[in-house]
Amino acid sequence: MMLPAARRLGVRLVVLDPAEDAPAAAGADLFLQGDLYDEKVLRRLAEAADILTFEIEHTSTEALAVLEAEGTVIRPSATVLRCIQDKLTQKQLLSDAGLPVPRFAAIPDPLRFDPTAQGFAYPCVWKARFGGYDGRGVRVLRNACDGEALRAGSSVPADAVAPATASVTASAMIEEAVDIEAEFAVLVARDLTGEVLSYPPLRMRFHDEANVLDVVELPSELDPTELNELCRVAEEAVRVLNGVGLFAVELFLTSGGSVLINEIAPRPHNSGHLTIEACYTDQFEQHLRAVCGLPLGSVTVKAPAVMCNLLGHETAVGTPYLSGAQDALRIPGVNLHWYGKSEVRPGRKMGHITAVAPELDDARERCRAAEALVKVYGSAQEDIA
Repeated sequence: MMLPAARRLGVRLVVLDPAEDAPAAAGADLFLQGDLYDEKVLRRLAEAADILTFEIEHTSTEALAVLEAEGTVIRPSATVLRCIQDKLTQKQLLSDAGLPVPRFAAIPDPLRFDPTAQGFAYPCVWKARFGGYDGRGVRVLRNACDGEALRAGSSVPADAVAPATASVTASAMIEEAVDIEAEFAVLVARDLTGEVLSYPPLRMRFHDEANVLDVVELPSELDPTELNELCRVAEEAVRVLNGVGLFAVELFLTSGGSVLINEIAPRPHNSGHLTIEACYTDQFEQHLRAVCGLPLGSVTVKAPAVMCNLLGHETAVGTPYLSGAQDALRIPGVNLHWYGKSEVRPGRKMGHITAVAPELDDARERCRAAEALVKVYGSAQEDIA
C-alpha cells in the first residue's frame, strides 16, 4: 500500500522481501528477494537505494547498524528499531522518560518464573520480548495454573518468534493486567527537523478469540480532554524515541480514565489503513514524506470511516479466493483492499474493507454489512458452508 503513495510523490521504491511472490514485487521499481536478517542481502538493498526504511520490524539491527556506520541513511535508525524490537527495552525507555506504561518487569528465568514472587497479582500478562505480533507472543495468566502450564510447555511459546541473538533467559517479560476501557492507536509522524504531527486517535476493537485487530473507527467518540491526552502521550513517546518516520503508538484508556502506552510500531500500521479514504494524507504517504525530508501532509479527516480486516476463514487453506465481494461493493462508501497474498490460512490478514459516510454510525453500518458479505476461502478447503 506504500506503492501508490510513492507514485504520487515521484519516489522510486526498491522492495526487499523473503518471498519470491511477495505482493509488492509486481509494483516495485526494483524487487529483491532475500532473507531480512542476512547482512549481504541488506547490503544489496542499501546499494540500490538512497534511503532505507521498513514495513516490518523483523530484520537484523546489527547489520543495519554496520551499514549506517558506513554512511547508509536509515530512517527510522537502527538504534530506534533495536529499541522497539525488544519490548522490555522499549518499555524501560518510556518509563525512564516519565511516560505512563503498565507496571512491568523482566523475567529472569522463564522456566521458573513466579509472577507473585515479583510482586504481580493474577491476572497478569506474559509477553515475549522479541517478535510477537497480532496477539502472538502474549499470554494472559489468569491464575497460578496458567503460569504453571506456560512453564511446563516451553520457555517461549511457538508463536513468539525470538531472534537467534535472544537468549532463553532474556526472552520474556511480565506486565500487570490493566482494567481496559478502550484501546486506541495514535499515528505520529516526525520529520527531519523534529516536527511532530499526529492523526486523531483511532479506536481499535479486537477479535475476541484470535486477539487480532478486527475493527478500527475514526473519529473516536471521546471528549476533547481524553483525545488531547492520547495525542500528547503518543507525541511525547515519539519524541523520546528520536526517530524519523511514521509511528503507531498503541494506548490503553483505563476504566479510571488514565492513558497508558501499550507498545509502538515504527512504521505504517494496520490501524491506520483507513486513512487512505478518511484523511487528506494517508499514513503511507506521510511515512514517505517524513523519511524523504518532504513537508508533512494534512491529517485532517475528510469523512468518518470504519475499517475491518478480512481474515482467512477458519478452514481456509491454499490459494485464496473471495466470496461476496461484488455484493459488498454495491454498498455506498465501501472500499475493498485485497493484498494479493498467494496463500491463505485461518485468521491470516488477506485484505481489509473501509466504509466512509457522513456520520460514524452510518459508516459502522456499511462496514458491518460489507463484512457480513465478504469471506476469504482457500482452494484446498473442503467445506465452505
